[in-house]
Amino acid sequence: MVNKRSASGLHGTEARQWWRANRTDDIKRLAREFGYECRELTPYQLRIAGAVDFYPTNGRVHFLRTNKRMDYHTADDVFRIFQQIEV
Repeated sequence: MVNKRSASGLHGTEARQWWRANRTDDIKRLAREFGYECRELTPYQLRIAGAVDFYPTNGRVHFLRTNKRMDYHTADDVFRIFQQIEV
């Protein structure tokens, strides 16, 4: 999930948009690999398998059934979260 593209040279809003787009793409790709449905509820929120909401802009995740929230920072974090999804 390492992305070769770089946000260097981008600042403020442009940098945030770049990070959100890359996180969003990575989450959607992982959802496909795990066989989960991925719905984009808003430009800032993805729902995976009807069980977990990802907020790519700020790197937050919300487990709907347990009402648990947490941060994610790396591709490994996202992978571990996908392993916890109970459909």
